[in-house]
Amino acid sequence: MWDRYLSNMPEGSQKAMKIPDLVTGDFDSITEDVMQKYKKKGCKIVHTPDQNHTDFTKALMELHKYCQENKIQMDNVIAIGQSSGRLDQILGNIQTLFLAKEKQLLNPNTKLFLMSDDAISWLLQPGDHVVSIPDDTRKHKRAWCSLIPIGETCQSVTSSGLKWNLNDQPLKYGEIVSTSNTFDGSEKVMIKCSNTLLWSMRVPCLLGQ
Repeated sequence: MWDRYLSNMPEGSQKAMKIPDLVTGDFDSITEDVMQKYKKKGCKIVHTPDQNHTDFTKALMELHKYCQENKIQMDNVIAIGQSSGRLDQILGNIQTLFLAKEKQLLNPNTKLFLMSDDAISWLLQPGDHVVSIPDDTRKHKRAWCSLIPIGETCQSVTSSGLKWNLNDQPLKYGEIVSTSNTFDGSEKVMIKCSNTLLWSMRVPCLLGQ
């Protein structure tokens, strides 16, 4: 995935990218050539064969250890991933977003984002939120965003900056969820929620799409 991500970047940007500090996973799909390449570059290799957690979850665990050992303070973690259209992998990634908070896989102040080639998702904890919307995202002809309650009803959601705003409304599976929403042209979206929500939006500028 890392190599595919780099291949989509301009050549100058590729050369400026640091090599990974840490490579971890069960390595069931990595080739020996790729493994040796990163070993030779000095990356720390950590094999995590435990199948009780996904590679994404285990990667966050190892990242947390690495940062503690090296006294690194992380403000943000951006996880780059692809699901290849598999619903189970998508749900597994969302589960990890929740585990990161509930099981303290990261420091409490570290924000975790899940990014694919044209979208980004993260959890909105109960409270008030302001999401800045890039210009090319707001004006994109296939722009979309969503507010999804996962695992529990969100008793109250109020928003502004969306085409279809919510006004102190509950979101619940089997009743109302806010999918296939989009932006009203505002530079910022305001969201107030009583319970945790999953926010996702298309961001075509991520890889120039």
